[in-house]
Amino acid sequence: MAADAALRPARLRRLAPDSPERTMHGGVPSGSGYYHVNVSLLDAASKAPIGVAKVLIHVAQAGMSAQSKALEPVTLNDAPSYGIYVRLQRKSAYRITVRIQKADASPPLEVAFEHRTY
Repeated sequence: MAADAALRPARLRRLAPDSPERTMHGGVPSGSGYYHVNVSLLDAASKAPIGVAKVLIHVAQAGMSAQSKALEPVTLNDAPSYGIYVRLQRKSAYRITVRIQKADASPPLEVAFEHRTY
C-alpha cells in the first residue's frame, strides 16, 4: 500500500456550530450522534492530492449492525477529499474500514481502524 497512497492517522470529531462542514453532503442529518468522516488521499511518491477515486466506508459496531456508504468528493482547504456523515452510538466501539479505488484501476487499497465514542 505504501507505494500507492500515503495514509495519515484517522480521527473522527464533532463539528463546531459554525463549521463549514455542517453544510456539506446536504447538511448534518437531523438527530444526534452524527460525525463527519473526511478522507484525504495523497500519492505516496509525489505527495500530490488524489482527486479522482471511489472511496467507501464500512462502519461496524461489535455485535450490532453495520453501515456502508460511498463518500462524496469535497474540497477542503483547496484540496480534494471525500466525506460523508455517519451516525455513531455513544459509549460504543467501532471498526471502521475505508476502501479506496483509484481511477487508474490499480488494486483497491483498504485501511481499518478502531474508534470509541464517549
